[in-house]
Amino acid sequence: MRILKDRSQILLVVVGIILVVSNIFLILKNIQIQKQVEQSKQFVTDEGYKFSELRFKGLDGHDETVNFSEKKLKTLLLVFSPSCNYCVQQYPTWTELVGKIDYNHWRVLAV
Repeated sequence: MRILKDRSQILLVVVGIILVVSNIFLILKNIQIQKQVEQSKQFVTDEGYKFSELRFKGLDGHDETVNFSEKKLKTLLLVFSPSCNYCVQQYPTWTELVGKIDYNHWRVLAV
């Protein structure tokens, strides 16, 4: 009986050690991912950073080109997929929202 109790205690200690080690590994991995996200944020949001032109076919079927570095208008880019049921369901809501936008300050692109 004493041997079984000792084995179960050893098993609990081993499981505990495994959990602690795996948690430490996950914490270190999360720190690494957080650093990568922060670095990518800094890259994209650096002052003076210019995006290349974006060429696409709009919902109306016309080819469009957008230069995101232009400072005269802020750009709202909406991306929809015809194979995405959620996108199709939400499209009327987005259309209504886009209808309320002040086009003197915003440019809306729907793809």
